[in-house]
Amino acid sequence: MTDQKSEKDQAKETKDPHQEWDEFLEKWPLERLRSMTLAEYAGAEGTKNPDQNTLSYWIEYRLTEVGKVCAGGNRFNLGIYKIGHSAKRNKLGDHVFGDVYAWTKNLGQNEDQAFETVKDSIVKIAEAAQKGDRETVESVETLCSVLKWKVAFIYQNRDNIVFPGIISDNKIIDAAGVNKNASHLEAVQELMKRYDKNEDIFKFSQRMLENSKANNPEVGSAVRSQGKADSENAGVPGDNSVTAEPGSSRYTSEKFLSEVWISAADLDRLERLLKLKKNVILQGPPGVGKTFAARRLAWKMMGEIDKDRVCMIQFHQNYAYEDFIMGYKPDGNGFVLTEGVFYKFCEKAKRDPQKRPYFLIIDEINRGNLSKILGEVMMLIEADHRGESLELAQSGKMLEVPENLYIIGTMNTADRSIAIIDYALRRRFSFYSMSPAFDQDGFKTLKERIGGLLKQAGKPEDAFDKIVGLLARLNVEIAEDPSLGEGFMIGHSYFTNAPLNQDSSLSPDQWYKEFHGWLSNVVLFDLLPQIQEYWYDDKEKRETWKDKLLGMLKD
Repeated sequence: MTDQKSEKDQAKETKDPHQEWDEFLEKWPLERLRSMTLAEYAGAEGTKNPDQNTLSYWIEYRLTEVGKVCAGGNRFNLGIYKIGHSAKRNKLGDHVFGDVYAWTKNLGQNEDQAFETVKDSIVKIAEAAQKGDRETVESVETLCSVLKWKVAFIYQNRDNIVFPGIISDNKIIDAAGVNKNASHLEAVQELMKRYDKNEDIFKFSQRMLENSKANNPEVGSAVRSQGKADSENAGVPGDNSVTAEPGSSRYTSEKFLSEVWISAADLDRLERLLKLKKNVILQGPPGVGKTFAARRLAWKMMGEIDKDRVCMIQFHQNYAYEDFIMGYKPDGNGFVLTEGVFYKFCEKAKRDPQKRPYFLIIDEINRGNLSKILGEVMMLIEADHRGESLELAQSGKMLEVPENLYIIGTMNTADRSIAIIDYALRRRFSFYSMSPAFDQDGFKTLKERIGGLLKQAGKPEDAFDKIVGLLARLNVEIAEDPSLGEGFMIGHSYFTNAPLNQDSSLSPDQWYKEFHGWLSNVVLFDLLPQIQEYWYDDKEKRETWKDKLLGMLKD
């Protein structure tokens, strides 16, 4: 029996991407986008009988070398789509199901409003793409990322290619080799610096993806794993689309407490502090999971993992007002007024029609010159001044920090090189101290797991308990040292990545060898250098704890 190939598979076999690109623009020129109707845009993509003449069908099933918009079955990535006959027609969270169409609620109150929002956004992106205007494409926030970047790729000037054939945020960040917190635009700008206009854009994009996989083979599997986890969270009965918004999934108190080792009472206290004050700093010694907890606190308060509503930055000594708020920056032809990350994020939160919470996470907040970076924001971030506007000196534009924007900072209390935060800023933040969690339930569960594996390997079951006990005594001595204190204690996160043989692929002896190697690395390259730094002027104490820590490695 021969396999029956779908029309989509046959098209992919018989047409090269440039031919498909020609056909796409012939069928859907920019002029047609401007006059497009809802019926022309939205079909039943993802069902057995989609309308192959709609724009959404062509976006999804043509030029798949660039990427698919509805990967994982999420048809809400198209903004609005036609419901299959078996779908439930109801209102569900941030999604609306009408009699014929379903759409994301923030696009409009009814299907006509939703479609007009989608159409206007697509036209704006296509027009900007033809001009090579990446910044305008990035600024469109009504469409999901993969949709807007695929539209930009398709409608760019083919004589002056400025958009690569990669539309996934994760993939382009990996291909460009930029920081994981970089925007899609920043990744595009960096990646296209390597593009030779004489090279085929499809071959270039594929080569960049293959290079990123070769340099980091775990990237692909990690992204696939995360995508699978997101797609399995929830679904609409009778439909094959997921209920969560693009890039989002439910996040509960139980999930938070399983990942962040604090008590339920402390979580409740943290949430109340942040809601009341609007600004909270998580402070503590290295290794207690401050940054890890900050992101998850935002997710918990949103009730979902929504990366579009969380912005993470890190302050440093060269970070300036121009980076954070607004200022003039060189563009190759002079200086242009450029909006900073905080200004843009405030505007994004203000435009949310549902006034959902947005979270700015400032890692290492005390590493920057705060008075210089914040400027007028020093007043506006205060809870009592939220919603007020202030004119910015350089631009004359008005800045408002909306009520639905929350700020979470992190601060390392063990870094001697960092200046103390001034009282004016302290008054505007609540400070929550995070401590080593060796006595929390999460770490106790880890100890039990390791104890069971040690027993299987024929080693003392309480060996890891003794290691933790030694660290507890070390922390007591650090806390009681007048030159150090509790802010310098050893955190639990040094031990959270212990090998646990989750898939039982190792024999007990093999696991113990891996475990012992991991523990040796923690002691030799993490703990000992820290102890030597703490007691650099007290050789006796330094050598005493060095001997004790090295003793942890003896069988």
